[in-house]
Amino acid sequence: MPPRTSPADETLSLLRAHPFIQALPETSFDRLLSEGKPGTAEPGAVLLVQGAASDAAILLIEGAVEVVAETVSGEIRLASVDAPALLGEIGVIADLPRTATIRARARVSFLSVG
Repeated sequence: MPPRTSPADETLSLLRAHPFIQALPETSFDRLLSEGKPGTAEPGAVLLVQGAASDAAILLIEGAVEVVAETVSGEIRLASVDAPALLGEIGVIADLPRTATIRARARVSFLSVG
């Protein structure tokens, strides 16, 4: 019987498969994880705010979030995202303000990566 992998190992494997992260050398990936700021948030907490500066991406490790756009007519739900996922990376790469708000749907754990 093959050895069981931990949920953390499975999450890292899935994150490593993301096209942006996949292009990183192993040393950069390790640095990304070691320098990331761990966090948790309860349902309803806002992780990224539409219009704010894109200074960090979020590596969602556990939980689920919703992505909403704030319009003159109110909020529009764009997506629901379950962990593992990389969020907010496009704004960081392109140096653009956030295009949507990301809010926890369930308790989440994440790494904020500058």
